[in-house]
Amino acid sequence: MIVAGAYITWFWIDDLSSDAGEQSEAVGVIERWSATLTNWIDDHSGMVGLVLGGLVAVAVLATVLKRFEPNDDETPSSPGDRTTAIRHGDAR
Repeated sequence: MIVAGAYITWFWIDDLSSDAGEQSEAVGVIERWSATLTNWIDDHSGMVGLVLGGLVAVAVLATVLKRFEPNDDETPSSPGDRTTAIRHGDAR
């Protein structure tokens, strides 16, 4: 997050302080990387979609399985627990 913020700040300072149409070499490198990555994602959109969809499916499955996992507090510790006492009229 800090790197992205620093890049945006540096990019805009460089853009505002240079003549129209000019840019520093570092900004050009970053823009070429960005274009390359964008083109790769566009060319492999099916695979990217499957991978991201798989990650979402795993996260949903993990959440559902965790939700139905029994808690230690819900398991009775002995036959004389509170629910047994309530059935016999000894609830306090």
